[in-house]
Amino acid sequence: MNFSISSSSAIKLCAAVFVLTGVVLAGASEYVLRSQIAPQDEFIAHTQMFNSNRTADAAFGDSHVARGFVPPAGMLNLAYPSESIPRMAWKVETYFNAHAPGRVIIQADPHMFAPYRLGQSVGNYPEQFKNPSASETGLLLSIPRYRANLVNYWASFTRKGGQLKSEITFTEGGAHLSPGDISKEPVRFRRFAALNRVRTHDLGPVTAQQDYRETYADML
Repeated sequence: MNFSISSSSAIKLCAAVFVLTGVVLAGASEYVLRSQIAPQDEFIAHTQMFNSNRTADAAFGDSHVARGFVPPAGMLNLAYPSESIPRMAWKVETYFNAHAPGRVIIQADPHMFAPYRLGQSVGNYPEQFKNPSASETGLLLSIPRYRANLVNYWASFTRKGGQLKSEITFTEGGAHLSPGDISKEPVRFRRFAALNRVRTHDLGPVTAQQDYRETYADML
């Protein structure tokens, strides 16, 4: 009997410690998000630019355009990393809903039909653009894009002594510029990275591509 009571107490103690640890980590994570991440979140800057500007000339796409194209004066780069075709199409339709397009760049790359992209619908993207820092619970920790990168945030926060600074420069024209030169990486690493990227971005099943093809055609 004593052993049973002791075991029960130990389980309760472990559960209490587990819950307390979770609460502390959640609170600390929320603090890091509010003090370090949200104030320099380029997605928030991107949505503000999208909502407050209406020029005739604009570029749309994923990171290939977002990080690879600095637009000339009078043109905006409205591409965003990892953006799927349905989300890009929603942005194009919404952006040109009240005025005619001028010079427009629409990215066309085979990797946009990769298997992992084919399952990405518009989803709650419109809601994210209305208020990118809002959540149902009021906690930034509940926002998917923050939660998905939480481990990386903590790793950087710890490595940099509790002070995070984004390496991405969000330009006045909307480009997302970041430092780095992959040519300086070892050849073996570059070969591995290239092969891995090819495997990840190989085309998905033709039947699964059909809806995306139609969406892309309608957008054009």
